[in-house]
Amino acid sequence: MSQESKPGSGHAPFGAFAPSLPLRLIGAATRALPESEFCRRVAVTLRPLGMMGGGAIVDTEILGSRMRIDLSDNVCEKRALFTPQFFDTAELRALADAATEDFAFVDLGANVGLYSLAVARAVGPSARILAVEPQPDIFRRLSFNLHVNGLTEVQAVRCAVSDHGEETVMFVDRDNKGASSIVDSGVDRRPRVVVPCRTLDTLLDDAGIHRPDAIKLDIEGAEGRVLTQFFGAADEDRWPRMLIVETHRNKTCIKLCLARGYRLAQKTRRNTILRLPR
Repeated sequence: MSQESKPGSGHAPFGAFAPSLPLRLIGAATRALPESEFCRRVAVTLRPLGMMGGGAIVDTEILGSRMRIDLSDNVCEKRALFTPQFFDTAELRALADAATEDFAFVDLGANVGLYSLAVARAVGPSARILAVEPQPDIFRRLSFNLHVNGLTEVQAVRCAVSDHGEETVMFVDRDNKGASSIVDSGVDRRPRVVVPCRTLDTLLDDAGIHRPDAIKLDIEGAEGRVLTQFFGAADEDRWPRMLIVETHRNKTCIKLCLARGYRLAQKTRRNTILRLPR
């Protein structure tokens, strides 16, 4: 696990960035909201009030894990901080229900680690978890969050995943780094950064994982590239038992999975959960 420890915060220990009074008050209000579309909108409306008069960086606890959150440029972190009770609840429940000893989970597009932290909590130290994130800034935040929770069972890997193993260009969304992508729209004017890239099968080989129990793919449009290459290169006994695929822009990818024998288990607000029946 990487020991990098800062998201633009030096090497300050956890707890150095206490939430401001507005953030504590608004955060308490938004975290108490029941899950509904109306309450989601209320929470989004209240977020700017909670961010007034305080710094962008906050040390807090989210879903049972210590996390250092940067509110300046990542919607995922804002969602996790203000409404953790809404954060992909069905997906995290499906992973927890499937968790067994030695559960192997691959988190593609790990962002700051919400999924990896949740699986580590559900399984314990016997888990094998790969948290894969290409963006240098976000990777530092991910690494810090893993470090302060002492999660030696999680291996953080800084790379993109695609259908080739060469370096690739990532288009960085400065306002929402979670929306950054290696997919070129053809008219993309976002800042670019060159990142290392791997295929899923080589990533698993290097980690010593023959067959993952579950893979989450949230890689902003590159999901189809990854799975097309993987299904072509890997024997069926290596295909994961569960896939969680971001639904947006991925209808073709989901059809690919269904054609390979996966069955639709659940569609959520953001993702599609698929399982192999065998």
